[in-house]
Amino acid sequence: MGILVGDTDAKNSIVKICNTFCGYCSEAHKHIDYILENKPDFNVRIIYVIPDIDHPAAHAIKHLLAIAEMGDQNYTRKALDDWYLSSIKNYPEFAAKYPIKIENLEAQAIKLNKMSSWCKNAGIHYTPQFFINGYQIPENYKIEEIKHIL
Repeated sequence: MGILVGDTDAKNSIVKICNTFCGYCSEAHKHIDYILENKPDFNVRIIYVIPDIDHPAAHAIKHLLAIAEMGDQNYTRKALDDWYLSSIKNYPEFAAKYPIKIENLEAQAIKLNKMSSWCKNAGIHYTPQFFINGYQIPENYKIEEIKHIL
């Protein structure tokens, strides 16, 4: 479920629950990149929260999922960087830079529904939220602090 980046066999895993248009999620992306670059024993799974399948954020999420489905981690990470590190989230420009066949985008709807159900069942009410090895990081901690502890 979601997008997995980093070593699939890593001993440690971070789950990042986020929204594609959340400023705090974009800021957290830099710190996730730092962890992936400097902590080889970690991988990161990105799970997206959306209000519903017709929400404008769903287009960007489906696009990112379709890119990840291609199986090229470097390309996926570049796309994630281009999306999250951009000060303006412009989906049409992003889609033009990373073309995906329409049928591949439409196939991602099932994944969106799974992530949405998981988030509801897990009681996710804000983004970003992080879990390390299955344990939720308390609200009063930030990923930029955690990266120095890991």
